[in-house]
Amino acid sequence: HEIDWRSVYPGGAPHLPLPTYPWQRRRHWVDSKWGGPGRRVDAGALAHVVEWRPMPRSGSLSSATGERWLLVGDAAGLGRELAELVRASGGEAVATGGTDHPAGPYARVVYLRTGEIDPSTTPPRRAARGVEEALRLVRLGSPLWIVTRGAQDEVGRFEDAALWGFGRVAALERPEAWGGLIDLAAVPGEDDAASVFAEVAAPDGEDQVAFRGRVRCVPRLVPDRSLDRPAALPVRADRTYLLVGGVAGLGARVGRWLVDRGARRLALVSRQGASRGDAVAEELAGLGAEVRIFAADATDAAAMGSVLDEVRRTLPPLAGVVFTVGLTDHEGAIDGLDPARVAPALAPKTEGAWILHERTLDLDLDFFVLFGSAAAIWGSREMALYAAANHWLDGLARHRRSLGRPAVSVDWGWWA
Repeated sequence: HEIDWRSVYPGGAPHLPLPTYPWQRRRHWVDSKWGGPGRRVDAGALAHVVEWRPMPRSGSLSSATGERWLLVGDAAGLGRELAELVRASGGEAVATGGTDHPAGPYARVVYLRTGEIDPSTTPPRRAARGVEEALRLVRLGSPLWIVTRGAQDEVGRFEDAALWGFGRVAALERPEAWGGLIDLAAVPGEDDAASVFAEVAAPDGEDQVAFRGRVRCVPRLVPDRSLDRPAALPVRADRTYLLVGGVAGLGARVGRWLVDRGARRLALVSRQGASRGDAVAEELAGLGAEVRIFAADATDAAAMGSVLDEVRRTLPPLAGVVFTVGLTDHEGAIDGLDPARVAPALAPKTEGAWILHERTLDLDLDFFVLFGSAAAIWGSREMALYAAANHWLDGLARHRRSLGRPAVSVDWGWWA
């Protein structure tokens, strides 16, 4: 039977003549700008960054007439101001500072992460609590808007970047219960309430918005042109490089990459320690490197402190850190996730990276690299916790840079 390929590819597709017999040896690779077997790939063409572009609002005037809104968080601040705007527009506003609230239904739910920070909690714990509450709110079934302050900026509450990772997955899994993400400037402005009200009351199709002063910006994924002329990463034979997150898989690949570029002292940290790392250590030693393998849980501050103390005492000065820790208990559709799972699921990346950040702040490092996932940028079904943890790493990298320390977070696609 003849296949109607037009029904499969209505927009058209390239056609290639294929051999009729198995002994006809011909090359049928599709040449493209992405390269092919044996061809060097242009990193600048593959690597992308999120660029925030000014974008004025479009659409109708904002109104909440006849609507009932639930406002959760910052009840004495932005929540109060937003409630006043809702009521002045003919709507009803139910404002609560905690997790208890009257039963719905609600036309809109707004989760405000803009209030005072509890100084007794750490950024990883605050991130987990935020995701736990967002998980509860999205299940109400009404369009949920999450409002953060500086989560997408160099200066601000970087830990709430986890909510953006979560929200991008919620938009895919629960479109009927999704409103959007709004990031306000780190410093409160007099127009904050009006800006949030306009976005929530009359969405214009942009469900991710950041306000920088009075400028409304939206994210766009664009090629990273900084890689057109990449600066050489300093790798020195008389320094030590710390790899946290396994002695196999990514850890081994990064180790080989560093040794190929001149590194001669590597410290590898994983929970399994030498039980899984002997083969890697032997391979790298054959390439001319001295490799020390440490057994430690990245989320154990005392254990990681001991590792770093040992590295400082017995090896040349530390010059670079690569964090490749993965997650295990993170998969599941939002509808089936237990809020009690959130903190343990995020911890390997959030707690682990935070400990490493704090323990190396006083060091003169050449680089501090965090391995994340592209799921944090555009979402991935059943990966809400994974996206949250990885976008938290993006926030931590921005936070480190704001402190004058080197940091970059790489959100990888699939690893082959």
